Amino acid sequence: KFAPETPLHALAFDKDLQYVASGGEDNAVTLWRISDSERLWTSPAYAGPVAGVPVHVIASLSFRPDGASLISANWDNTITYWDVVTGRTQRLLRHRTDNPSRVTLSPDQRWLAYSGDLQPVTIWDLRSDTGCRKLSEGGTLVAFTPDSREVLVSESTGAIRLRNVQTGKDTIEFTEPDGFVSGTFSSDAKLLATTSSSRFVRLWDVERGTETVRMQLPTTTRFNFPGRDPRALGFSGNTS
Repeated sequence: KFAPETPLHALAFDKDLQYVASGGEDNAVTLWRISDSERLWTSPAYAGPVAGVPVHVIASLSFRPDGASLISANWDNTITYWDVVTGRTQRLLRHRTDNPSRVTLSPDQRWLAYSGDLQPVTIWDLRSDTGCRKLSEGGTLVAFTPDSREVLVSESTGAIRLRNVQTGKDTIEFTEPDGFVSGTFSSDAKLLATTSSSRFVRLWDVERGTETVRMQLPTTTRFNFPGRDPRALGFSGNTS
């Protein structure tokens, strides 16, 4: 049992399920150990290169694949790297996306992508540190493919596009008629799972762009997130 003191906006689990990170309206990131629910550290409520600049809300959290760092997207237009062991700031990136609501790191750790409400989906090349560029004029960031070559972007029209990171060109399009919420790929990138605001979970054949399975969650299922929409998805290791 975890007991955050203020409403949460973001949760993230490390790949080994040893830790869970939380953040929200307390303007701070907290790391918890899952085995005994112990709070390991909480970041300062203010962060940034200029003293006194508040991190208004922690909107999104993501662990790096190597588990060494935790990345947060904050409403003061910064993205912060936190050392998982010490809780200290490792790196701070400033960008032009107002109130970023989602941030994700590509599996090869080269690309950092983020988006905000009605804001462009933006990608940052961390290897060359050449700054950011737009992948779309609007929409919502979803997920990278396992090979890091493409990223899934949800448009306001309901279309979900698989977009090449290097060229910005679409390779395939899915249609989610009930309002897209979240998505994730299987480890072999053959399947895509999405959730919708109408509580449907859909499985898609990525190569064909066609829906293969549709499941509706029971109305008795409860979600402790704003809007009560299903947001957490995951495949088992054998994609079953």
